[in-house]
Amino acid sequence: MSKSTGNFLTLEQAVEKFSADGLRLALADAGDTIEDANFVEKMADGGILKLYTLLEWLKEMIETKDELRSGSMESFKDLVFIKYSNAWLGGNDCKDQSDCVSCTNHKTWSGENCRWCPQDMACHAQGSLVNKCSRTENIVNPDDCDKIVHAKYDKNLAHKMIYLCALAYSDDVAKYIPKASEVDTFHLVKQVTKPCSGGALCSGFVAVSHAEKAIAISFRGTQHFKQLVNEVLRILVEPKKSFEAGGQVQVYFSDALDVVWNDLQKYVNEEMNSYPTYKVWVTGHSLGGALASLASTLIMYNGKTTKDNLMLYTFGQPRVGNYDYAFTHDGLVPLSFRVTHYRDIVVHLPTCKTLVPGTPCIALGGWPYHHGKEIFYGSEIMTKSSPYKTCEGLPHNEDLGCSNNPAVWSKCLPIELLACIDDHKQYFGISVGTWWKNQGKGNTSAMNISSGSHQLLSFYIIPFLLFFASLFFYI
Repeated sequence: MSKSTGNFLTLEQAVEKFSADGLRLALADAGDTIEDANFVEKMADGGILKLYTLLEWLKEMIETKDELRSGSMESFKDLVFIKYSNAWLGGNDCKDQSDCVSCTNHKTWSGENCRWCPQDMACHAQGSLVNKCSRTENIVNPDDCDKIVHAKYDKNLAHKMIYLCALAYSDDVAKYIPKASEVDTFHLVKQVTKPCSGGALCSGFVAVSHAEKAIAISFRGTQHFKQLVNEVLRILVEPKKSFEAGGQVQVYFSDALDVVWNDLQKYVNEEMNSYPTYKVWVTGHSLGGALASLASTLIMYNGKTTKDNLMLYTFGQPRVGNYDYAFTHDGLVPLSFRVTHYRDIVVHLPTCKTLVPGTPCIALGGWPYHHGKEIFYGSEIMTKSSPYKTCEGLPHNEDLGCSNNPAVWSKCLPIELLACIDDHKQYFGISVGTWWKNQGKGNTSAMNISSGSHQLLSFYIIPFLLFFASLFFYI
């Protein structure tokens, strides 16, 4: 109905005309948002007809119930139906198991072990539709029941990590650590800064804090316009390469990591050997998040520390590789968190494969696919105390209820493009890439963006427009 022509009904009038149930059905078909909502009388009339048809069928079934089939349900078709129904609903052969060991020692309908999900502390059949855990979170082997790592996001730790990310953008980390109050107990061990593709300087550092009992590893994000253009073009034209730990990853990210990691890993290993009980914090913003992802995967793949000891927190991280890499990473790094800020545009790049825009990302076919647990901050203003959502919906790691929600990312095409870029640059109110430049200038307010930072808009806009223009040609 159109308000502009005065063609509308009040709620009371609609209920009186179509009944409450008929009105509900019509409203359910009226559209999901304010922009496209449209109440159609034909829908309401159709809903009433469906209700009438259903009511008549129920009456017929009740009247003829004595003529319906009875007796044993042991035919082959019955057994197949029951087995599949049980699997979809959780599995009668699994759901009665109350602990991890008994669950994983029990066989599901398919002959495979039942799955123990640490999230809901329940036992599920293979293929269960009510299992909240992803493939890597499920416990299938009884021997793994005492190795469960409970992944819980720590917002206080995330706030410390973002300062480590900001420090990585500086060419003199040791100089600025004392200015970062959240992490000023760290002492720089080694910073590696070397030329990389696109005429940029890729950088990373390792530092240690005896107060935190932690070893921090942080990687720099994209440095300038030329590097960003080079990243985009190489991602578009170069096929992914196989990664040592498993799966395939973007060539640019792998090459950038090699430039830094070949020198840095020696110092990282020395610190982990010197302080084996210290936690290992790995972090990075933007491109730095991709490098942090790869580095954390390699550390765990090479058995340098235990799964409950390494924590990866990335901010505005792009998709690093394909689903096989994401699966490998999630298995090796259970304490992996991808923090995303509202409309941040970079977290959608490179774009995943969908049937049509706005539908779920497809895991098969080698297309880009996110890993890790997404932590979504869904408002423009993001502070340490801001509410956030732990994204556990489907598809796993590409939850349509978080940053991957079309209602969020579609704002960047191109209505709120500048705001989307700002959401990428700022996390917890800190301009991550330029924070170090503002220290000692008398204006270090976290919510301020310097005039030089505003000039960085041109740094981002052209490559992003180029990238989105090429979405339909990405291979």
